[in-house]
This record gives sequence, C-alpha cells and structure tokens, in this order.
Amino acid sequence: MTVDVKAFERILADVIKAESGIKKVILVDRTGLTIAYTTRFSYFKVDVEGIGAIASAVYCASEEQGKSLELGELQIVTSEFDQGKIFASSCGKGILCVI
Repeated sequence: MTVDVKAFERILADVIKAESGIKKVILVDRTGLTIAYTTRFSYFKVDVEGIGAIASAVYCASEEQGKSLELGELQIVTSEFDQGKIFASSCGKGILCVI
C-alpha cells in the first residue's frame, strides 16, 4: 500500500486552518509512527514523533480499557492542561491528534 503523505499534509493543513487555537495536527498509525503532521509555528520546536507516539499509545490504551469494560467504541481521548488541550481520535486506520 502506498501512502500519499502530501495529500495527508494538505488535509491536515485544512484542519489547522479551521480554528486559530489549533497549534499542531499529527496523524499517526496505531503503532505510533508519524504518517504526516503540520504545525502553526515552525519556530516552536516539539518532538512531533514523540508526541504522536504518546498520543497513539494513550488512545490505544483507552480503547482497550473501554473494550474490557464493554463500554462500546471509543470516540475521543481528551487531555486537558493549564495551557491547552490534546484531542486524539480514530481516523481510519490511524489516530488523529489535534493540539
């Protein structure tokens, strides 16, 4: 299977433009490998690979927790911090992380 990273990057660029509060958008596979990402501030360096891997792990762990408790399909994982939020949701075979 061939992945068109440029097509994903265009879609992620549309997502980040949708709301001024969005700082980064990362698409990862379920193993935590980054497929594509975009960022609003290129000068604000962040370990995108690491953030994506953590988001994938948290999402997959929450998904398993819900399955064990027979709660149905996981919709979204939200992490709230003093200065922002991280949302992770299933996106086809991947995980979409919006910061």
